[in-house]
Amino acid sequence: MRTNALPPHGLRSFLWVLLSFVFALAACQPVPAPGELNTPSAPDTAIPTSIPTATRLEPTAAQASAAAPQLLKEFAVTYPSRLIWSADGARLAVLGEAGLTLLDAETLQPILERAIASPARVLDFSLDGKTLAFTPDGQTIELDDVDSDQTPLTIQPGGAFQRAVFSPDGRWLAVDSMDQMAYTLWDVASGQRGVTLSGFVTAAPIYAADFSPSGRKLVWYARGTIQEMDIASGKLAAEIGHEDFISAFAISPDDGRLATAAGGTLNGQFVPLIHMWNPQSGAQIGVYPQSKFASALAFSPDGATLAAGIGGDVLLLNPSNGQVLQSFHASDDAVTALAYSPDGSRLATAGSDGQVRLWNLK
Repeated sequence: MRTNALPPHGLRSFLWVLLSFVFALAACQPVPAPGELNTPSAPDTAIPTSIPTATRLEPTAAQASAAAPQLLKEFAVTYPSRLIWSADGARLAVLGEAGLTLLDAETLQPILERAIASPARVLDFSLDGKTLAFTPDGQTIELDDVDSDQTPLTIQPGGAFQRAVFSPDGRWLAVDSMDQMAYTLWDVASGQRGVTLSGFVTAAPIYAADFSPSGRKLVWYARGTIQEMDIASGKLAAEIGHEDFISAFAISPDDGRLATAAGGTLNGQFVPLIHMWNPQSGAQIGVYPQSKFASALAFSPDGATLAAGIGGDVLLLNPSNGQVLQSFHASDDAVTALAYSPDGSRLATAGSDGQVRLWNLK
């Protein structure tokens, strides 16, 4: 699952719009500091003792020093919002306000810089490390092989849309609709229309969906609601609700766990939380309080570690109990995106300070 998370009309993606909306609302109704929190009017949802609940701790000096990942390289990009590794680990795509920057994953030197000026905007980049999906006008989609001079394949969705995302195997491009709450799958090789998926219901004017890591599921989300759908059958799993807006989420590589970041009531206080769920049943299997709201989440390829962007720091957590394994400072501003390399040996981070950084984890 590509996390997510939630970039503006124009040059940032839809995900960034929703995050901006979340933080704008939070600015209107500030949350008191820990120790001064009031119990919200929403029902108390204190977590049963059978569910792992990590103690909220600031990272220790030991976690922040010798054990911290080593910074390998960094590269400046204007407002980077998404990071996408190629499946072979050779390339790192950065989607930002200025368009696409494709980097050599060893040196972080640019292979390609594709400027996209309004009203055009970047939509997604495929895991084969070659195909850029962008729209020149919000009505058509062009699939451009960045390694060739071939004319891009054009998809005509037949109506206005906001987002388009590649399936992990690169076979499909899922395109949303502004006329109905639905995503249509388009064959990337032929440009032919496939199945249209719908059934997710929300009162929110903004919704989105992403593929799970396996590509067999579509994960719908809107405001405080998230729900998984089996693509083959079109059947929706349990609806998972939150007290507050979801600021980030990630699906484990086996599709078996869903991590979400949102505020919630824990022991009578409203605090920033990372929740762990069974996405099929909707059962909560863990809840981990944090000092600040998480702005990005990503599972490691083996599913053993969850990376969380907390302010300008990255915490590497044990997803089974929420304990901090390592922590390090990754940005002079908020962390906006996280992405593990396919072999799990490196972690790419992006921040609103305009820096993309590559860290050695092993």
